[in-house]
Amino acid sequence: MLGGAVIAWRTIQVPTGPLLAAIGCGVVVAAGVGVVRARTAATSVERMQDEQVRRVTEAATAVEKAVVWAAEELCRGGGR
Repeated sequence: MLGGAVIAWRTIQVPTGPLLAAIGCGVVVAAGVGVVRARTAATSVERMQDEQVRRVTEAATAVEKAVVWAAEELCRGGGR
């Protein structure tokens, strides 16, 4: 972007004020797009992490149920 501004400044008679304003607007737009992309990426990572936590919780619940069942069977004498 800066290279294009320098080329335009050198080849076309563009006043410095509008050229600097255009560069400033370009930088602001690029920063805005970067913020939106970063926020989107962070949201995606957070969703994936929440899903992983849910899966681990479900697995722990399943293990707990299996252990309780096995303990009840052993107490009843089902392990003989």
